[in-house]
Amino acid sequence: MGLIILKFILMASILGGVIKAYFNYPFIQDNPKIAGGLLILVVLFGLWIIPRSLGFIFKLLIIAACLFGLGYAGYKVFGWGGDWMRSFLSNEDEPMVSQTLEEAVEEQTAAIASYQDHDKVAGQVSEVRSGYFFQMGPAFIKLYGIDAPDPAQNCSDKYGNRYPCGDMSKEALERLILRKIVTCTPVGGDGFGNYIATCAIEGVDVGSAMVSSGWAVADRSQSKVYIPYEKKAHDQKIGLWEGSFTAPWDYRDKVKMQQSQQQNKSKGFFFFFK
Repeated sequence: MGLIILKFILMASILGGVIKAYFNYPFIQDNPKIAGGLLILVVLFGLWIIPRSLGFIFKLLIIAACLFGLGYAGYKVFGWGGDWMRSFLSNEDEPMVSQTLEEAVEEQTAAIASYQDHDKVAGQVSEVRSGYFFQMGPAFIKLYGIDAPDPAQNCSDKYGNRYPCGDMSKEALERLILRKIVTCTPVGGDGFGNYIATCAIEGVDVGSAMVSSGWAVADRSQSKVYIPYEKKAHDQKIGLWEGSFTAPWDYRDKVKMQQSQQQNKSKGFFFFFK
């Protein structure tokens, strides 16, 4: 009986991780009873089929996967493994240890200086669209080096409850800059007065303020300057880091994939009735 219970716990851990990784759809997340029922069915099926179909080597692989599943569960629930597990699960490249913050700032400064239209622009913020995107006069500005949840995105708090983190990130930027004078240094643009830029308000860098508060994350594909601020928010478990969330770029990829699937289904439906 003890062995059966142990098998059940191990399979529940690994298969629960598989379901979360590969079937992480909002419908399942918003319907815990359906998610629980699906998990039980998959676990029971696994308990029945695995001993009958796999050899010794495959059983060892399953055990290793189960142990990793338990480790992942321990990381999510109790924080076991800390930064090591987080870096292992992350798809992002971690910054080089040899690069200091001063060197990263110099790298960003050089990138800004290389932009042909690097004159500062300033004005009053009339509208905030998200935690990284706002309107200043006729121009739209995307904050350089950071990213934040889209307004439609939801996250999970420390108790596992869903909340509108995209709206809360937007509200955080609104409290910081809305109807205030902001000075921006463009890093890129589209030629029509719209910019990717670093911005400051009363001498405070807007990007660092958002990342430090936990309502935005460092966009490593653009700059490493904001990584120390992100680490500080992560260690303090504030903002997004209080619970769990999908990286903004991964969320957008998932939305695009779902939209593409829906379009393909619609095309197939109409094709069938042609």
